[in-house]
This record gives sequence, C-alpha cells and structure tokens, in this order.
Amino acid sequence: MTNSSDQTISPGGDFKITATNAVVNLRDISGSVTNAINQLPGDAAPNQPDLKTALQQLQEAIQTDPELADPNKAKALKQLQTLAEAAQNPTSEESQNRADYARFNLEKLTQGLAATTQFVQQFQQFLPVLKACFGLS
Repeated sequence: MTNSSDQTISPGGDFKITATNAVVNLRDISGSVTNAINQLPGDAAPNQPDLKTALQQLQEAIQTDPELADPNKAKALKQLQTLAEAAQNPTSEESQNRADYARFNLEKLTQGLAATTQFVQQFQQFLPVLKACFGLS
C-alpha cells in the first residue's frame, strides 16, 4: 500500500501576484492611514503629547524604512489606522482596548529588527505619547 503525499495546488484561471500589486496596496493603505490621522485635531492641549504629530512621524518611518518588509509595512500601517480611529474617543474603554492591541501588534513587528532602524527608533519615541493619550500602562 502506498501513501500519496502530493499537495499540489492548482488554481484555475489566471493567478498572478506581482510586486506592483504590493506597491499599490501599500499606497492604498497609506492613504487610508493619512485620512484617519487627518481626522484628529491638530493642536494638543498644553502639557499633552501631540498624538497626531506622533502618528504622522511613525507613519513616515514605517513607509521609508528599508529594513521593514512590505508585508510588515502594511501590517504596521493598519495598526496606525486603528490607533488614529481609536484616538477619536481616547477615553472610551473600547478605544483604549483597540489602542492597546495595536500597540501590542506594533511591538511584535519591531522584534527582530535592529534597534537602529527608523521604525524601531520612531516607535520607541511614540510609545510614551501613545500611553499618555490612551492611559495605557
């Protein structure tokens, strides 16, 4: 008796993934993130960290960091969008939970990257602002 271990997958029709699709997808995600961030008020209250500026700086670091692979850039940008949307009502428990989950996911993305990468450095500067705005520990 023989066992077949063939696990070939043959999609029908034309099936093609290209680097161009990834670039377009990143551009779309980045545009959505920018829109979400732009919904936030521009001026922070005195003695309050400016979350909008911090999000913009982190978005720039994610987009331009050559050490961060495109799939991870997309994941990080989606977490920024979650944070920007949660910041519309930062005192609600739901928003705080969403922000904490996004922080957790961003921290996971920094693991394995050198401490000198743009993304990791900017994320370390971003953390205190995030924690202060959402009351996270």
